[in-house]
Amino acid sequence: MTQQVATTCGRCGTENPVGSRFCRACGDPAGMTQPAPAPDSPSCWYCDRRPAEQRSVAEVLMYADAKRSFAGLTGSGYRTRIEWRSGTVSVPRCPTCMGGHKAAYRWERAGLWAGILLGGPIFLLLVAASSGSGLGMLAGMVAGVPGSFLWAWQLGKWIGERRAAGAGTRPYKPRSRAHPAVALQLTQGWRLGKPRGVR
Repeated sequence: MTQQVATTCGRCGTENPVGSRFCRACGDPAGMTQPAPAPDSPSCWYCDRRPAEQRSVAEVLMYADAKRSFAGLTGSGYRTRIEWRSGTVSVPRCPTCMGGHKAAYRWERAGLWAGILLGGPIFLLLVAASSGSGLGMLAGMVAGVPGSFLWAWQLGKWIGERRAAGAGTRPYKPRSRAHPAVALQLTQGWRLGKPRGVR
């Protein structure tokens, strides 16, 4: 019994992981159904030195043609219907880089929450230090919650990326954007992630 381990792009002949919606070389969504023999393990796109593994592949979510329309009124306002096309690009990745990306994400989230938790006390300290003056309120609103949120979030992101870089892992989003198949979709109007307002 032969197990299908790859699909060959009908346009350029590149072998892709089973289930790929876009060719990782030319970006063509068509012709991804022909089985092919297992290729030699490609190198990880994020470090260029360790072999990629199927269980660690990065599924880069993309969307295009997002349209918003009125969907009706609710008790608190109106609802918006969002329609869009979605797809994923499979980018080769090794387990080490996958672990580095997950750790970087956790550091970024930790920084975000630290900023939110520190914002309130910083706001109150700035207001108290200015004896409740209008200037103190303004400084508290600017440097308190938003300021602490931004610096803590960026600090967490920076720490996560530096720790991942120690293992030779490049940051997830910029490196994903540079992948040929992702870059091709971006030139054709696709965007990374999901439309704004969609969870």
